[in-house]
Amino acid sequence: MRAVAHGRAVREFPWDALDVTTLAVERRLRGARRALERSVAPAQLAASLGRVIGAPIEIVVRSVDTREPSGHFARLGFETPARDARCIVGLEPPLATALLARLLGQRPPLVPAELALEPALLGALSALVVEAARATGAREPLRPAPVSPLAEPVIVHATVILDERPYAAALWFAPRWPHDAGPTAHLRDLGNVELALPLVIGVALSTPAVLQTLTPGAAFCPGPGLWVSRKGEGRGALVAPTSSAAVFVEVRATGDLVLRERGTIDLAAPEKAMANEEPGDTPVVEPAVLDAPLVVRIELGMVSMPAREWADLRPGDVIETRRRIGGPVVLRAGGRAVAHGELVNIDGELGVRITRLLPEGSE
Repeated sequence: MRAVAHGRAVREFPWDALDVTTLAVERRLRGARRALERSVAPAQLAASLGRVIGAPIEIVVRSVDTREPSGHFARLGFETPARDARCIVGLEPPLATALLARLLGQRPPLVPAELALEPALLGALSALVVEAARATGAREPLRPAPVSPLAEPVIVHATVILDERPYAAALWFAPRWPHDAGPTAHLRDLGNVELALPLVIGVALSTPAVLQTLTPGAAFCPGPGLWVSRKGEGRGALVAPTSSAAVFVEVRATGDLVLRERGTIDLAAPEKAMANEEPGDTPVVEPAVLDAPLVVRIELGMVSMPAREWADLRPGDVIETRRRIGGPVVLRAGGRAVAHGELVNIDGELGVRITRLLPEGSE
């Protein structure tokens, strides 16, 4: 922020001059573009098309939104090999005939803007677009597809300059998945960003006073709160450190996890675990706080993978962790890691032997 000198005119910011868009449009744009980029490199398309027809071409993007363009367009349908994205290329008829004429080494004819192109010309145009996309060096070939309505497409409005003449063009494109279908769509938008979730294998109630007594070598016994057996089998939950939203999993002795249902793991102790003081008790803050129940999570490492792989997981899918159940664990209380430990056998029950206490802010 900076000061404005006295005497200078202060006017309202010209909001109407800004391009209007929405987060939903931006998400669909990123998703569709990412899917299509496997079959065409947008930055190279103009140069590639110019090489194919033997004439320089410039493509100027005027806007990107969801508004249908005005005017008449010859429409060509395309899709990626995996059929996870489709697009429709729209060219005004004078541009379509000019491209084909240049390809054949002829002068572009003068045609009306409302001309309906014959199927043979549309087929030739489709082949021209496929070749231009291939020449951009993309990994997978773009394929012709029927021209059918797209669900909630993003529309690119462009001007194509050929032989110093401007022509109108448009591109409708969208991925096959519904991009406003909730958190999964948002997660997929993160692409290859690596995301990690702790694997919680148990939850127990404790108190700050008990946690204060823990020292390296001491044992913490969660009792029935531990969800795995001594064989390393049972259940667990993938849940962020400060979140209660969880995905429950089946834990196998090999370390593999099988996704099951969604659920919650409370960060705070349930109300029934909180004892009421008797009337007439002297209110002393410190003992009350030290005896307040705390939820302690027992975490067996982290499960990490790209965001797009998290988004594709479904119940019954198997996650290979390559980590057996006997590895080091983390005790986390109130969302904060308080100690490292290892699983041990305590009178026939699994417990945690503390190996290291963690100072606050050490993560």
